[in-house]
Amino acid sequence: MALPALATPGQKLAQARQAFELGKYDQAVPLLNYLLYPNAQLSSRDDLIEAHLLLGLAHLELGNAGDAGREIEEALYLDSTLTLDPLVFSEKAIAFVEQRKKEVLERARRDTEARAEAVARERLRQLLENTIVLERRPYYINFIPFGAGQFQNGQSGKGIAFFVSEMVTGGVSLGLFAWQVSKYGYNGTVPDDEAGTVRRVQQAQIVAGGLCLAIMAWGILDSLRNYQSTTRVPADESLLPDDLKPDKLKPKKRQRDRDNLTSSFRIAPSIGPTSGGLVMTLEF
Repeated sequence: MALPALATPGQKLAQARQAFELGKYDQAVPLLNYLLYPNAQLSSRDDLIEAHLLLGLAHLELGNAGDAGREIEEALYLDSTLTLDPLVFSEKAIAFVEQRKKEVLERARRDTEARAEAVARERLRQLLENTIVLERRPYYINFIPFGAGQFQNGQSGKGIAFFVSEMVTGGVSLGLFAWQVSKYGYNGTVPDDEAGTVRRVQQAQIVAGGLCLAIMAWGILDSLRNYQSTTRVPADESLLPDDLKPDKLKPKKRQRDRDNLTSSFRIAPSIGPTSGGLVMTLEF
């Protein structure tokens, strides 16, 4: 007695197609699942597209929107131009596939942009990594007190220490001088009973002023000892010409040429007839 021959994958696909056309979606689903999972038994690309499409639309008709969407996307990944014939498929099926097609194309567009941006950023990183930027340091900054030279040399801790110590000692000296002027005037007469106090104040004023000048001299010498005319600084995106920047990283307005751009931070004493202080300027 001869055994009946087993149906081939092509025959099973034909059976599933017939069940789908007759509206027997609950019969079409297991046949299509068998052909696609866990391993696809269909070798033809067109057969795979049709199987995923029919399985998705069968799930849609059975109310399984999640499974339907997954299968339609599988079909669209194989053929992103997939279009349903309105003479064969319902408006519901056509609208569902078109909506999924839009979502798949939008996701692909975003993925393409993300990959392009990642490539551009990696290209930019390599460019910056291999770019050497030397910053020129003005020599005269070394002779500006209040830690200006230390700040230029990148020694912020020292700069703060010199700034604070010079401000305190200089402020004390100026404050004592201002007290004397406000009480006795520039050429006023000091009463005999206050002469001792004024003498001590003058001594403290001189000591504080001398200490301030000594710290200033120390700061200048320290700045000169550590001075370097140029120093390497990290490269950033603004140093690259626009044609080397990824489109997403280009600034809306062209930045000024760094070769022609100089900046400086200056601190200088300002002394008036009746007051004293500091002037801080930032030039760029």
